[in-house]
Amino acid sequence: MPDFQYQAIDASGKYVSGVMNADTAHIVMERLRNDGMLPIDTRSAAVRSPRGLSGKRGTIDGDTLTRFTRELASTLLADLTLDRALSILDGDGVDQRMRVLATKAREAIRKGSSFADALAAIPGFSPTYLSMVRAGEAGGVLAATMSRLADHLERSRKLKDSIVSALIYPALLLVLTLVSVLILMIWVIPQFETMFEDMGADIPLISRIVIETSRFLENHMVWIPLLIGGLLFSLRMLFMYPVTRTLLDHWLLTMPLSATLCRRVETARFTRTLSTLVGSGVPIIAAIELSASTSGNRAFSKTLENLSKEVHRGGSLSSAFSGSRYMPLFAAHLVGVGEETGRLAEMLERIAMRYEGEVSTLIDRLLSILVPALVLVMAVIIATIVMAILLAILSINDLVI
Repeated sequence: MPDFQYQAIDASGKYVSGVMNADTAHIVMERLRNDGMLPIDTRSAAVRSPRGLSGKRGTIDGDTLTRFTRELASTLLADLTLDRALSILDGDGVDQRMRVLATKAREAIRKGSSFADALAAIPGFSPTYLSMVRAGEAGGVLAATMSRLADHLERSRKLKDSIVSALIYPALLLVLTLVSVLILMIWVIPQFETMFEDMGADIPLISRIVIETSRFLENHMVWIPLLIGGLLFSLRMLFMYPVTRTLLDHWLLTMPLSATLCRRVETARFTRTLSTLVGSGVPIIAAIELSASTSGNRAFSKTLENLSKEVHRGGSLSSAFSGSRYMPLFAAHLVGVGEETGRLAEMLERIAMRYEGEVSTLIDRLLSILVPALVLVMAVIIATIVMAILLAILSINDLVI
């Protein structure tokens, strides 16, 4: 019999996972229910589980998942049955990838599966996504849950896209600088070098440095890309180790230049997911652990695991936030207000919105500094090369005179 990986919520509301030997995933779910647990996800142990709401490790890209969730939510909010809603998503004119999802889900539902179980059988849906769908089904509020899920996915994707978009222009500027310098050093400078040697002039020190650098780059032009590629590959392999990756993530959360931005990005992502889960009726401990799995920073994720343990021991969420190493104190105050007023999901949503706004502001400020700095560096490097050549030419003129 094959092995199946499973995620579930036990009777105490704690998120648990493991491996079970069974003939089918359906049998695994039945065993979990008989043990008093609420199954979230079951899949073959040979299939890697996805991370986060976007299903990064699955077969569903973030854009397809977001559109599928939004369009399904829209049809369900129009008081259509789930079968009818999935039929519409399986109709003509719909994106092929969405049609595949709708077809598989509808076929499983018609065989007696719940919607969450049907999605769990499709690679690409994360435990976080499935737990919210299951909670929405159990509470009879699937339409509202899917709408909340769609909002969450769209805002999370918007935050990610804003960061990526902000980095595109500086990255292009950096590449342009490197290409310009390489062209000057490998193809332009050698032509002047021949002329200087023929004249036998005693050129200035800065000119000799530039020429020697050009000669080195020209002689090792084949090895330099290999060296850079090998270095990048080695760094990638190094950061695949959990200890190294955790140290790097901790460094990003503590260094003055990156700490403010990284902490706010992770806080916004965590509180956004936690708000959506709590608002969908997922137990608080399971919601914290599921939200922690969406973090892209291992050091921050470990802090969230400690936060979950604190709440499991009977502490309040606000006190756990206050004791967190990387969590802003303002977030702890708002969580405390949410606990006192019974509006925790709403307060978590406000925290996420606040820090998403701060992230956008910080990115704009960093770009306003980074772009001119890159332009200045590019100008200084090229000006230095040009000045070195001009000084060498002037020294030749002095020799002729």
